[in-house]
Formats: sequence, structure tokens, C-alpha cells
Amino acid sequence: MRYFIFIIILIANLSFAKGSDFYFAYKSAHIPIQEAICELRLKEAEVDLYRITASDKYNVANDYLRLYLVFYRIMVHQDKTLYPLFNATKNNCIEAVKKLDNTSPYKGYIKGNALLLGALVDGAFEEYLRAVNGFRAAHSEINANEKAFPNFLTNKKELGVLQALIGTIPAQYKWITDAVGLKGSIKDGLKLLASYLEQSKLEPLLERHQAALFYALIELNFEDKKAAFNFYRSYATNTKENLMQVFVLVYIAEKSGNNEVALQVLKQAPTSDAYEKIPYFNFLMGDILLHKLDYSGAIWFKKYLNTSVTKNSAKDAYARLSWIELLSHNKEKYLLYRGMSQKLQKQTGSEEKLVAQDLGVGIYPDTQLLKARLYFDGGYYDKAKHALHEVSGKVFPSQFQQTEYFYRLGRINQEENRPSDAITNYKRCIESGAMINTYLLPNACLQLGNIYAKLGYKELAADYYKKVANYSNYDYADSIKQLAKVGLRKLE
Repeated sequence: MRYFIFIIILIANLSFAKGSDFYFAYKSAHIPIQEAICELRLKEAEVDLYRITASDKYNVANDYLRLYLVFYRIMVHQDKTLYPLFNATKNNCIEAVKKLDNTSPYKGYIKGNALLLGALVDGAFEEYLRAVNGFRAAHSEINANEKAFPNFLTNKKELGVLQALIGTIPAQYKWITDAVGLKGSIKDGLKLLASYLEQSKLEPLLERHQAALFYALIELNFEDKKAAFNFYRSYATNTKENLMQVFVLVYIAEKSGNNEVALQVLKQAPTSDAYEKIPYFNFLMGDILLHKLDYSGAIWFKKYLNTSVTKNSAKDAYARLSWIELLSHNKEKYLLYRGMSQKLQKQTGSEEKLVAQDLGVGIYPDTQLLKARLYFDGGYYDKAKHALHEVSGKVFPSQFQQTEYFYRLGRINQEENRPSDAITNYKRCIESGAMINTYLLPNACLQLGNIYAKLGYKELAADYYKKVANYSNYDYADSIKQLAKVGLRKLE
């Protein structure tokens, strides 16, 4: 009987690892895996990780790297079919981490980071309630780890990201973080991230890469687009071999009016089979060419639509194809692509309704205003201004077009650092559009708030930020309201 019990115990010890058997350690074999993940050579990383895990199955570093691998795959492809795989990988990582000894700073850190990555994926697929709850849980975990291990540098990176993102949570979800006393500040979060990056020479590549990526994207979306571009351009020194750097730099360059840089980097991107094939690059190439009024961009939008894409990005691709046809004076095809874009919309936006009203009485969008918009988005401000100059004395056939004219002029003035002219034209935009519903009006208020804040007129800035709340049921409402609230918090 004793012998039988001994056999049972022996089998149990062979079959099931005790909590103390689990550990976290980066080994030399993990270095090329981190490099492959950070360069989007994900298939290679997957094969190597599988091989290493087979001989080192109790090392939680393997579970952590696998989570990052799946995280980057789902984010660069925006493929919701990967959602269950990501959640399963995240949960497996958290369960493995729980088996680490309490003396390990990686226990709380990795759990908190896994929760943060989960929140980011939830947000990407518009699961906003889950995302905010994830941010709250991640902050709680990382904050506790910071108190337990104050000298663990990697905590600072995560706290910086969380501090910044909590400062951007939309008003309808703020009660979740306010209920537990969480406060966030974008500037404070960016300072923490910048401090981490300055001290991170000996940190794992994966963490340094993520810190730079988040710093640039938070700066781009909530602070200063030009600063975001300058920062990441200096960081991304290997775009001919690192596809992740290509992706992020092209995205930031395209969003910050650095169209020529975006085009150059994208043309030189690595294309071997070792790297992920990213259909979204076709969309970006089409967009970049369209900003130059190069109508060959249509080919790239069509290539993109022949791949598996999200409804929202397909809607945007069809909209851009309709603009190309309008600019090419092909009204029949313009209406065709416009209709295809509208079919993919959850609901008709305020601008679409105004365009539809104009079309109902035979008024097509003004091509000069469209050219000004496209040139502006590409950073070609002189060309945008010239396009508007062509119609400077025109009596537009619709109120919406007149409103848009002043708005486009204000945007150009603002980028040219001519605040007085920008203020004049934004105010004309608001007055001209008083009887119509379009995002141009609240965004004009937002930009007036930004201008007055920059000039030091805090009361005027606050007034215009608050005026954003006077508008409703318009395109990009969540984003514009969120940025207005961020502006008010900065004034405080």
C-alpha cells in the first residue's frame, strides 16, 4: 500500500508542475524572438517560440512573448476573427503568471500588462466598456506592483501609458475610473514614458519598443502631431528591415502632414515572405497618393478592397474612390462608389446628409474644396491655399459648402501659424453654418480653444472648449468631445 502511494505521488510530481517550478527569465534564445516580434517577422518568432517552450515549459517568459506576438498580429491586421485567440492567449498568460513566486516583480507587472493589452484590443473593436474596465484593472495591478517593487523600472513604462490613457477616457465611461479614484493626465503620462525611455538602455527590447510606440501614438492623437512625427522619425532608424517601424512611421507621417516621408518609407518597406503581409499598406499607399492628387491611388484602394478588411475601412476606401471619380469628372461612378460607401455605414453621418440634400437638388461637392482638403491632409499647405484661392470670391450654391470654405481656410491659417487669420475664419465658419449640422462647427470651436490656449488666453480657450458640448449628432462626435475635455483638463 505504501509503495502504491509512493508511485501515485511520484506520478503527480512528474505530471503537474508546482507553483514554485514556474519562473520568469529572458534567455539568450529569447533575444532573436523579441527582435522578430518587434520587426513583425511573426511566423519566425512563432516557430522559435514553440521550439523553446517545448524544452523550457515552466518559463513564463514564453507565455508573455506569445501574448505579444498575438497582440501585434491582431492589431496590425485589425482582424476580429483573431479576437478569441487573443483572449485565450491573454488568459493563459495571466494563469501562468499567477504561479510565479510573490517575490518576483514580474508577477504583478506581466498580469497588469496583459490586462492593458486586452483593454487596447477591446477598444480597437469598439468594446469600450470592457476596455475601460481593463484599464482600471491594469492600473490597480501595476500600481500595487510599483508599491511592492519601487525600483523595478519597467513599472514606470506601464504607469506612464495608463496615466495618459486614463486621461483620455470618454465622459460616458469616466464613472468607472472615478468610482475608484483613478485620475489621469496625458502630460504626466508622457513624462513618465519619456523618463522610462531615457533610462531604458538595459531594458528588454520588447519593452523599449512598446514604450516608444505608445509615446508616439499618444503624442500624435492627444498632444502634438509634429512632435510625435519628429520623435518617432528619430527612433525608427531601421525602416528598410523593420516592418513595425515602417507601419508606425508611415501612419504617423500620413496623419501629421508629412506625406512625402510616408511615401518614401512605404516604398522602401521590406517585402520578403519573412514579414507579415499587411493589406492596410495598400490603403495607406492609396491615401498618400490621393493627397498628392495622384489618381493612380484608385488601384491601391481596389487592391485593399480585394482583401479581408473591416467594414469601417472598406467604407473609407469606397469614399476615397468616389472622390477620385468626382475629381476626374465622372459623376456616374462618383455616385456608384458613394452609394457603396454609404451601405457600409452604421448610420448616415451629418456631413453625408448635407451632401445628399445638395445632390437632391443637383449640387455636387465642390472639387476645389475637396482638393484643398486632400492637399491639407498631406501637408501641402501652399497647394491647399491655392485651391481655395481659385474660389475665394465664389458664391457657393449651398450653405454647407460656404461653411466648409471658411473651415478649410481656418485650418490652413492655423498650420501656417497665423492665429489671427485662423480665428477670423473659424468664427466665420461657425456663423455661416449656424443653421446646419456638421462636425465642422464643433471642430472649429475645438481649434479656437487650442489657439487661445496656445496664446495664453485661458478663459477664451475654456469658453470655446465648452461650446463643443452645444453640438450633437455629428460625425466624429466622440473624438471631438474627448479632445475638448482633454483641452479643459490641461487648462486646469
